This record gives sequence, C-alpha cells and structure tokens, in this order.
Amino acid sequence: MKKSYIYFIYFLICSAGYSLLGEEQSNTSNIQFETFLKTTGKRYNLFFTVEGAYEKQNSQFPFGEKVLMTDMPTNISSAIFALTNSIANLAVIADMADKRIYHIVDIRLLEKNGYPMNQVMDSAKFQGKANKFVNFINGRVPGLSNESIYANSDFAAANWLAFISIDATNISVRDALSDGINLQGYNRIIWKSFTSLETLKTTVQYLGPRSPLDP
Repeated sequence: MKKSYIYFIYFLICSAGYSLLGEEQSNTSNIQFETFLKTTGKRYNLFFTVEGAYEKQNSQFPFGEKVLMTDMPTNISSAIFALTNSIANLAVIADMADKRIYHIVDIRLLEKNGYPMNQVMDSAKFQGKANKFVNFINGRVPGLSNESIYANSDFAAANWLAFISIDATNISVRDALSDGINLQGYNRIIWKSFTSLETLKTTVQYLGPRSPLDP
C-alpha cells in the first residue's frame, strides 16, 4: 500500500556542546516526563503524542518516569536527546504533516507486526467528536479501542470534547489521530495510548484543552 507520509525516528547521538555527563552534579535535576513535555512544548511551540506499552494492565510507562536534566535544552534536538537518553525504550517520530507534532513511542511497539498505530488507512474523511473518530478508525483497524473518560484529567470527558476534522488518503492511524484536531489552546500532550504487548489491543485517551495551570 502506498504511503504518503514518511516517518523518521530520532535516535540522537550527543549534540556538539551538549553532554549530560560533562556538567557539574549541582546542576543536575530530574523532571517528571509529563512536565518535561509540557515545558518543552511551550518553549518551542510543540505538541506531543505518547504511545506506551504494558505487560501488566496497571503500567503507565513512560508516565511516571523522569528526565535527567543538567541544563535547559537549547533546541528541540537537545531536548529529544535528553529525553531518549534518560528513559530507555523510547523513540521519537516527527509528524511530517505538522512540524509542531512529535510522536513518542515505546520502541517495543515498533517491533510488533500489526501494531494499530502503524497501520495505514486508504482514506479518513471525518468530522465529529474524538471518541466517535476512534470508533470510526476502529472499524478499519483491528485492535483500536476508546476510553471515553480519562479519570486522571481535569477534563473528564476529554474524548467527547475534542473535535476532529480530517480528509486524507493513505494516512497512518498515528497521523490521523493527531492531524485533524485544532491545536489552538490544546494540551501539549494531544493524546496518549496504552497497548498490550501480548494482544496489541490499544486504548486511546485524548487529554483535552490546556489547563490554565499548564505551561
């Protein structure tokens, strides 16, 4: 099947002039994964999606992990390096349709045949709420489900509130979930998903509008 979008994965090697090992220990700090993404997003006007994997149902990886910081990243490349150097098994995929979006993916999922986010749909024409859109995709890609209420968010009905408008062909599920949403005032983490490494069943959770307390 022809793919109109090309993904590339950053496995970044240390940038010139930026080394996590070359700084004094007093400058080192650990930042929560989610806080790091929101702060980086605000600094460079970026948005992220996060694809986690689990062997046990209660795993929330990579949420709860920490990013080791010795200095404020000077650009997006150094920020991605700090992220992937601090947390194992993460890949960062740039969204070619929207340069503001980066997809953070558990590497183990990329090695799985049939992983729903990597699947490509012949067409995706839709206007409506995000929870309906996930169901729309699920009819075309086995394994994709929807969690309508995200219990850990201030916006409990985030999947109902987000509005999707997209008309595309030969588009991956990952891009389709991301590119059709108006990002003005939206959470720096657009959505997150959790996938069983055993069954590849995937649940998607949109995070809703940006909180006034967020970066």
